Amino acid sequence: MIGLRIDGLDELRNRLEGLRGKLASGTFWTGLFSPVMEEARRFAASISPVASGSYQAAHRVVMGANNATLSIDPRARNTRTGVLVTRYAASVEEAHKVYEQTHAYAQRLAVVGGSILKENLIR
Repeated sequence: MIGLRIDGLDELRNRLEGLRGKLASGTFWTGLFSPVMEEARRFAASISPVASGSYQAAHRVVMGANNATLSIDPRARNTRTGVLVTRYAASVEEAHKVYEQTHAYAQRLAVVGGSILKENLIR
């Protein structure tokens, strides 16, 4: 008679179920994206041109269930003129490439985010 014994199968199933739970959790992704996106927002603000400071202050991060977006706050107004920042944000981007540069910076941050993801999945 030949027998087969598998040790640790229940533990493996439990571990995989825990990983599935983490990956399905919006809280898990928010905790991962939030510091990385805040760093990207600070970078965008740091390279933004400053006339009134309104464009610089208008960058915002919006967190979703499993995504994050960096954009100009649609309610932000120029402190001098009262004009919505979104009215001139495209021309600022065309001239200064703030979001283009921030995208390149965020790609470098993704490497850090990958390390954080790995650490959070292992725990």
